[in-house]
Amino acid sequence: CCPEYIVQMVEKIRANWNQRAEVPGVVIVKYTIQHDGALSGAEIERSSGYAALDISALRAVVSTGRLLPLPEQYQVLPVHLSFEYRR
Repeated sequence: CCPEYIVQMVEKIRANWNQRAEVPGVVIVKYTIQHDGALSGAEIERSSGYAALDISALRAVVSTGRLLPLPEQYQVLPVHLSFEYRR
C-alpha cells in the first residue's frame, strides 16, 4: 500500500502506546483498516509472553479507533503491526 498512509497510521497508533516497560518484549497485533478508516478485528497475533505488554499494545490499536480513509483503490487493508518494548 501507500507509504505516506502507513507512516501516518503508525504515528497515530504509537501516540496511544507507551513503549517503556519493566521487561522487554515484542507483540504483534493484527487488525484490518476498513475503507472509511475504521479499525476492526484487532487481536494479538504473537504474544510477548507478558499479558501487560500484550494488553498495552492491543489497547493502543483499539483506542485509536479510526484513521483517515484508505486511498480509493483499497477497500480494506490487513495490517500486522509490531510493538517492541524496551526497559
